[in-house]
Amino acid sequence: MTVDTKTSLCPLCKEIVAVGASRCKHCHAEISAPKKKFISDKLNNFKAGFYAGVLLTLILVLFFYYKFIL
Repeated sequence: MTVDTKTSLCPLCKEIVAVGASRCKHCHAEISAPKKKFISDKLNNFKAGFYAGVLLTLILVLFFYYKFIL
């Protein structure tokens, strides 16, 4: 038994089903596609941390400027 690129195996009964199928036609199990992790998720977390760091640095610089210079 071979599996084409347009078909895959059911994770429960191991029968051949279409790639886009949401349920197996043999055992009626729900087939969910594996969730892909996108690099944009990590970039958004990095961006938020970066901007928080820049803001904190700016606040500290202003605090020390007004405390010791003026």
